[in-house]
Amino acid sequence: MGRKKQDFVPLVNGKISIYVCGMTVYDYCHLGHARVMVFFDIVRRWFEACGFKVNYVRNITDIDDKIIARSISEKISIRELTDKFIFEMKKDAKCLGVLDPSHEPRATEYVPQMLELIKRLESLGYAYESNGDVNFAVRRLKSYGKLSGKSIDELRSGERVLVGEDKKDPLDFVLWKKTKPHEPEEASWKSPYGDGRPGWHIECSTMSSEILGPRFDIHGGGIDLQFPHHENEIAQSEGAFGCYNNNNLVSTWMHVGFVTVEKEKMSKSLGNFSTIREILVDNDPESVRYFLLKGHYRSPINYSLEQIKSAKNSLRSLYHVLEIGDETGELSKTEQLRYIDRAMKSDDPFAKDFRDALQDDFNTPKALTILFGFAAQLKIQIKSQQKFQITVFRGLGLILGFFARSPEQERHLIVGPNSQISEEEIKKLLVERNLAKNKKDFQKADEIRNILNSRGIMLEDGVSKTKWRRT
Repeated sequence: MGRKKQDFVPLVNGKISIYVCGMTVYDYCHLGHARVMVFFDIVRRWFEACGFKVNYVRNITDIDDKIIARSISEKISIRELTDKFIFEMKKDAKCLGVLDPSHEPRATEYVPQMLELIKRLESLGYAYESNGDVNFAVRRLKSYGKLSGKSIDELRSGERVLVGEDKKDPLDFVLWKKTKPHEPEEASWKSPYGDGRPGWHIECSTMSSEILGPRFDIHGGGIDLQFPHHENEIAQSEGAFGCYNNNNLVSTWMHVGFVTVEKEKMSKSLGNFSTIREILVDNDPESVRYFLLKGHYRSPINYSLEQIKSAKNSLRSLYHVLEIGDETGELSKTEQLRYIDRAMKSDDPFAKDFRDALQDDFNTPKALTILFGFAAQLKIQIKSQQKFQITVFRGLGLILGFFARSPEQERHLIVGPNSQISEEEIKKLLVERNLAKNKKDFQKADEIRNILNSRGIMLEDGVSKTKWRRT
């Protein structure tokens, strides 16, 4: 379960239900969060391209210890803090081309349902109250550890939870937390156990079962959530709802590998993280997206400026195919769907191989390699190729979240420290340069080229027109 590749069969014909653990909103998202968002965006795009109706849930954790601590330190309400970072998270996601999920529930909207689930677990003997806290009795569930491959006997005291006097067993985890004296009133809810708030794990079990039902197709998140978070989710959900004919409540678990920096996990606790916002100062969003797809989702990927630059150059070479094939317009949503449909139905060998790559555990590195092979062929045969082949190529890229914008937009995208020069200024200098060239004042023309180059603008002189791009 969850530890090897397996055949995927939807629970309901024609429909896919997905739940992904989203952000804890107390700070800006970093590149590790971006990888999870982008990958599951590919999963959702692929299933939709295959004709499935996808119900995609990505939750928001808007109450926890870190959120409370930051709201206190900044002297603002929890709601003000979380609203701010939800807005910023959505801004980052949109910038990276991530589609909005079908549902984006906030944990604080489901507290009554969480209490109902806790009460159910208590009545079934899986939970117990102790001094205002409610804990899950791990040893009560014999299958605990099946996702991560950890057995109860292997879990030593203090390995993942602190031993507390209010727990019957150090392995037990909290479902409901008693309010602490220093915590603000808005972090507390009334309950049969006294004032308190939900534990982290019960939030996801509740929101997933309320929106998708107790049994659904795919549950995903970062690899760091596999244990204990997802293991604890399984314990709660199977304790409350049981199993259906010995089948797992979640059919398929998918975990995205770490983004590393010098082979160490990128994380806020290690202080080696870069926020999405910071990275996008110097890099365009599609290049970042490309970088995140260069490695297989289950494997770690190492972040560096050189890797982003390489991704940028690779992506531009793909856009160049669209340009030389005269496929230069920006696409509406309807047009994108039409192009994707062509790509999915095409009998072109590259299209078939591309689809096979995504069908095989979402092998995006292989899919990108195939896309480059297709690009190389199109460049050689571009004059004899029917326009249809170019649209198939573009449709394949759209499945990965690329090519919605025009090559012209891609060239002119404003990023980095050289982005202070506006498009209006660039056009003005190009007019001056053309006038100089017409007067055969090539020294002046070269001076303007050098000025633009120093400000991150590269010129490409053609027979009838000079094109430009930001470097």
